[in-house]
Amino acid sequence: MRQGRASKLPLLPLAAFLLTLLAGATLPAVAQLEVPAEPVPLTCLNTVTANVVALDQPWMWNRYGAMEPQGQMYALRHDVVPASWNPKNPGACYTGYPTNLQYGNVKLRRDKRPRPLVLRVNQGDCLQINFTNLLDSTPVDDEQPHTRGASFHIVGLNLVNTIRDAGANVGQNTGADNGIVQPGQSVTYTYYAAVEGTYIAHSMGAPVGGEGDAGSIATGLFAAVTVEPDNAEWYRSQVTESLLGSTRTDGNPAGYPTIDYTEEYTAAEDCLRQNFPKLRMLDPETNQIVHSDLTAIITGPNRGNFGRFYPRSTAVYPNRSEPFREFTIIFHDEIAALQAFPQFYNDKTEFTLHSVRDAFAINYGTGGIGAEILANRLETG
Repeated sequence: MRQGRASKLPLLPLAAFLLTLLAGATLPAVAQLEVPAEPVPLTCLNTVTANVVALDQPWMWNRYGAMEPQGQMYALRHDVVPASWNPKNPGACYTGYPTNLQYGNVKLRRDKRPRPLVLRVNQGDCLQINFTNLLDSTPVDDEQPHTRGASFHIVGLNLVNTIRDAGANVGQNTGADNGIVQPGQSVTYTYYAAVEGTYIAHSMGAPVGGEGDAGSIATGLFAAVTVEPDNAEWYRSQVTESLLGSTRTDGNPAGYPTIDYTEEYTAAEDCLRQNFPKLRMLDPETNQIVHSDLTAIITGPNRGNFGRFYPRSTAVYPNRSEPFREFTIIFHDEIAALQAFPQFYNDKTEFTLHSVRDAFAINYGTGGIGAEILANRLETG
């Protein structure tokens, strides 16, 4: 009994010591409850705009026939036309252009391949996105999310105005306050580009569920925003031969052709892009992004070097102040593709072919070895 009582005595000073710690820990908490100072407003050196829409757009994953009937994607508004519009000239203006676009009844223009949208903005500038949800009000395929609300949420860029700029369903914000809009509705987001680099964008309307629990990301509703060096200029680097030829000028004194990087589309060439630059991705007169290519040529002012010093990084690329080519490559998995051959769904061969099906993609394109082997054995494709 004596030993039992003695073993409990040291607990008393220990308890007192713990109470002292707890009491002391509560004292600074009062200071932590102070209202934080108002954040310093962000100063935009320049503001560029992008008119972006979300739409239902099926596409082919490869030439063997794998497809995405449930496809959803972002596009610039002037690259989208009514679903019934199919003129001989893909750039012909439809009736009511540019406002007559009905949600659930649109498609990419005929000469535009489905590819992830890429927007660009220079460091220190702001990106204003005028976003319209043109998705159908009901899913067009069983693999699509049932939720039809959509947004353009950029991961990592600073918000300029309110929490609505995040395009996310945050806290108890509802309706227009959370930046998610229903089919037919529009909203404007403004982001500040603080640091160079590439940032992923996607919709927060249906962020989970479906294939890979990725929501609308699995169906293709994602994009990239690249923050370029300050004062950079962006030019298209992959165009058709006919388009490049239309920008040639042969008046060079040395006798060789040169490219007019300021050349603009005429109404006869492309009504949908009339007065837009052919090669420059940003219209310098309106500060509107008019091209969303995956690849680009990035230069300094007046297509020259960048006006600041970059530390030497490697022997391969010692002069980092020179113009460079840019490649945007987005890997995406769990795409729920409709496979090219019925053998992928056959009870006898499904297990064997499962690991070689078209399931991993790069920029809306796949190259699973299974379809290639089957095409070879079947002597097709």
